[in-house]
Amino acid sequence: MASGFEEDFLNPVDEDFHCLICHLPLREPVQTKCGHRFCKSCLEQHLERQERQTGSCACPLDRENLVRNEDIFPDKAMERKILSLAVKCPSDGCEWTGELRYKESHLRSCSFKRVSCAYENCEAIVPRKDLEEHITALCEWRIVECGHCSEAHPKCLDEKHLEICKKLPVECPDGCGSIVVREKISDHSSKDCPLTEIFCPYSEMGCNKKIERQLLETHLESAARLHLDLACVKLHRTQEEFKETTRKLEEKVDALEKKLQETVDERVNTLQKKVEAKIDGVQASLTSRIEINDYLYDLRLEREAARVSDDKRESPSFIWKINGMHKILREARRSTDVESEPFFSGVNGYKLKVLMEPSGDLSRSGKNGYVSLFLVIMKGKYDAILPWPFRRTVTFRLIDQQENPDYREDVVMKLDPSDDDSESFLRPRAEENNGYGFAKFICHDKIRRRRYIVNDTAFLEVQVSAPS
Repeated sequence: MASGFEEDFLNPVDEDFHCLICHLPLREPVQTKCGHRFCKSCLEQHLERQERQTGSCACPLDRENLVRNEDIFPDKAMERKILSLAVKCPSDGCEWTGELRYKESHLRSCSFKRVSCAYENCEAIVPRKDLEEHITALCEWRIVECGHCSEAHPKCLDEKHLEICKKLPVECPDGCGSIVVREKISDHSSKDCPLTEIFCPYSEMGCNKKIERQLLETHLESAARLHLDLACVKLHRTQEEFKETTRKLEEKVDALEKKLQETVDERVNTLQKKVEAKIDGVQASLTSRIEINDYLYDLRLEREAARVSDDKRESPSFIWKINGMHKILREARRSTDVESEPFFSGVNGYKLKVLMEPSGDLSRSGKNGYVSLFLVIMKGKYDAILPWPFRRTVTFRLIDQQENPDYREDVVMKLDPSDDDSESFLRPRAEENNGYGFAKFICHDKIRRRRYIVNDTAFLEVQVSAPS
């Protein structure tokens, strides 16, 4: 309970309104079941001490046991009586009076209440009505800007800041009388100050005189003869040094050229010997390889001739996977022919390919056009040992891609050239012969009705019969 609280009342407070623990007017009064009144905070502190010491709670006056959550009640009637008592403002100079319930509300705006300065390091406490003047004009910790560099700092550190302020105008330390910003002092001394001592421009020539900048012209005029002599001596010495350096460089260049030539000659000789040895080896190898190749060629012809008889036991099959069939059929009028990759009729057999014309025998109405298939005989590496004309039976099978093989209806057509004298079956003189086959292999309408095209892909099997 704050000291001096009772002094704020205009009239003496009745004893019944006092706490039986702190003996001051009740704040948030509570009443025990035994009828005694206490400040809420005073009783709670007392009971907490009792619980820590004895493990039980009792009334401070008659020692009657208390259950904290059941035997202690807020005394609202007493609280209303106390809050209606007349009090005065505790702030010096304030004449406000009123009921106790309005005291806190008044203190939040009382212009005579003493409050702390807003600046962290300031310990001043002033009446609220004087706070603004204190913060803006009197507080030593108020933030101000330097008039030279605009840097913010506390007012009480003005002098310390001026000691380091880079923008503060100061006198030239050499005593020339110029006022220069502190950060420019170094530039002023090195470039402008007439009293700064500098070396003579002819110091590299040998003049070691150090004079004030303002006396430089006088020095140059009076020492012109000396400077000319020094320049001549320096020039002569430089010429001698240049000649000596040139001589040493020429000697080094000559030595390097000689060493380089020796190295080049040595490496050229070594390389020439290696190349000659390589050429001899290559020539020997070429002679040996030509002999070996002639032998292998003769052996291969013998083997190929021997394998011709084996073709009679073979009936090879080639599967052509045709992608993009929907687009091929959709653009049949203007699309170009589609060719399979080349394949052989068997080991050491005929080289063949399939040519598909998607426009086929297209009717004038543009409907029910046909896909045409032709067998093309190509020039192959085994033609010299094969029988001509080509007399094998070729079976074209467009595979129905039904999942159950029992329900498939493959489109099958056989090409039998046994009695055909077409030049298409003769041994090719050019890269390939003209195609021979079926202009109406399957119509466009039928190929779309069943599952000949799945996932935009068709499969054509080409089977060549074994030699008879």
